Amino acid sequence: METTKSPSSRNSVVDCATVPSLVSSFIDTFVDFSVSGGLFLPPDPDQIKDPNSPLQTVFDQPRRLIAIGDLHGDLPKTKKALRLAGLIGPEDRWSGGSATVVQVGDIFDRGGDEIKLLYFFEKLKREAAKAGGLVITLNGNHEIMNVDGDFRYVTRRGSGSLRIGECGNMLGIL
Repeated sequence: METTKSPSSRNSVVDCATVPSLVSSFIDTFVDFSVSGGLFLPPDPDQIKDPNSPLQTVFDQPRRLIAIGDLHGDLPKTKKALRLAGLIGPEDRWSGGSATVVQVGDIFDRGGDEIKLLYFFEKLKREAAKAGGLVITLNGNHEIMNVDGDFRYVTRRGSGSLRIGECGNMLGIL
């Protein structure tokens, strides 16, 4: 346990009991995503690329390009927007054909379905690829804020979406 004096002369104690559960949830989810290659979804053998190949940053011009962003943990409105654009059908499966969708960030914060949205976009990526389409997801400022420990916009519902791991394991990751 470590005690430090902050500039405002307050003592802050850092130990297992004081680590917010939302930090634990976020780190556990981030590690699971990183280790599993896609939030517990097995890697799609058709989509496995050489890890030494450069990241693709230039794409051919698609016939149809749709950008969507600032979803902020709202899965029902996300699905509604994708349906209106003709990208998913009534069963929430890809129906966009060869369209390219760019999710421009801010899946996190303000809502409560952040983890479900991450899973949903991973599923759509795989379905779109099989149909000749493409789904690209980017990190927005809210993802970066969460990684940086800024949780001002995290809701109780969003932070309680996962309760995984023990504090000791999480602190070992840090």
